[in-house]
Amino acid sequence: ASPKRRVVGCISSLPIEGVVFDPMSGTPLPRSRQIPPWAVLSEMEGVFDVRRIGPTTQELPKDLDVLVLIHPKGLTDRMLWEIDQYVMNGGKVIAFVDPLCESDIPPGAERNPLSLLQADRSSSIGPLASAWGIEIDKEKIVGDLASAMQVQTSADPNSQPLTFPAWMNLEAERMAASDPITARLRTLIVPSAGAIIAKPDGLTLTPLVQTGPAAGFI
Repeated sequence: ASPKRRVVGCISSLPIEGVVFDPMSGTPLPRSRQIPPWAVLSEMEGVFDVRRIGPTTQELPKDLDVLVLIHPKGLTDRMLWEIDQYVMNGGKVIAFVDPLCESDIPPGAERNPLSLLQADRSSSIGPLASAWGIEIDKEKIVGDLASAMQVQTSADPNSQPLTFPAWMNLEAERMAASDPITARLRTLIVPSAGAIIAKPDGLTLTPLVQTGPAAGFI
């Protein structure tokens, strides 16, 4: 009903816009290897005015309604300062930060699978987390024995699946029923997730998804 769209700024180190060119050579990829834009980005662009912002950009646009950080890596000190000032002035930020993002595939991983083990697949908002009163450990993921998925580790159909606590199948009781984001969800599969911990006298957290009493860090 409103002719003016909300302006959403987006900073991401993931190929959410899709992949058409080989990142190593810059040549066009065969159509069979091209990756389309992420569905969530296509949905956002249908409703909002989405502005892509590079992690080394010197300043944020002045007309942002919301800033979305999707696995931000390599944010410069200047950009971190810009984000902090944006929040201090009443701006709204949605930050997806991950210690081990399984969608963060380093270039050349198809030819060298070991690069997946060697690459830094974590993201961070740097000193902003501590300044805002939260803690996110980049070196640890969460495991929950009560919600652990059964994973088949062998091509043999007769082999027994193993319990894998790092991949969690969280049921409705682990999600906030009063929040519209999670109210209608019944199950959520979460692989290699991190944890957000509130520091004393820090921000007030309203958890949307929580692990149970059988959870711990890995």
